[in-house]
Amino acid sequence: DGALDYNGDFIISGGTLVAIGSSGMAQTISDASTQNGLEVIYTQSQKAGSIVSLLDSDEKEIISYTSVKDYSSIVISTSALKAGETYTLTSNGTALGQITLSDISTVVDETGAQATVNTMRGGGPRERGGQMPQGQGDMPQDMQPPNQTQSGETTTTN
Repeated sequence: DGALDYNGDFIISGGTLVAIGSSGMAQTISDASTQNGLEVIYTQSQKAGSIVSLLDSDEKEIISYTSVKDYSSIVISTSALKAGETYTLTSNGTALGQITLSDISTVVDETGAQATVNTMRGGGPRERGGQMPQGQGDMPQDMQPPNQTQSGETTTTN
């Protein structure tokens, strides 16, 4: 599951946060936070033991973390992160991409390209197109459940 799992808002106003997990249910800090945060959604799973670092424009290390499990998402927040500044993400010493913080909560892939994250703020599988759990109620009569293709895309019929 995602490194952060909350209902409502996740507001950060100080301290240091490094949270790693899967990208499937990834959540990031809320826009109401007063401290900048960054979420990186990796295009491929990263291995346990990988050392991920974030460097400022002078190549000074902002943060470094050695993962204890495989992951495909990392959320970082520290007072050293400034909107408008550009940072370099590294993995085991190899630069992956340049990331410019655009807002309080910036979400990118490892190359620095804009990415998306679950903004349902704690929504369950039903909100993300999944199936209603067995025995948890019935689908309203005027609705049809989504159909999933083998590629995982969800389609609906009217």
